[in-house]
Amino acid sequence: MRQTRSSYSDAQEEFSNLANLELVHGDGFKSDVEFTVFVSNLPYSQSRKAIEWLAQKNSPAQS
Repeated sequence: MRQTRSSYSDAQEEFSNLANLELVHGDGFKSDVEFTVFVSNLPYSQSRKAIEWLAQKNSPAQS
């Protein structure tokens, strides 16, 4: 997910040739989209929230 519209547009242009890649614009913490790879450039202040969120997504109870 890309939260910044201009970054999202740049990524769409750069990676549009990859058929197995879906770019999603929005706040990843508020998404229920299933994924196998999550790439982000988070501010340091959000790192704990991101780790907890990813751990919850990967929890066997959630599967």
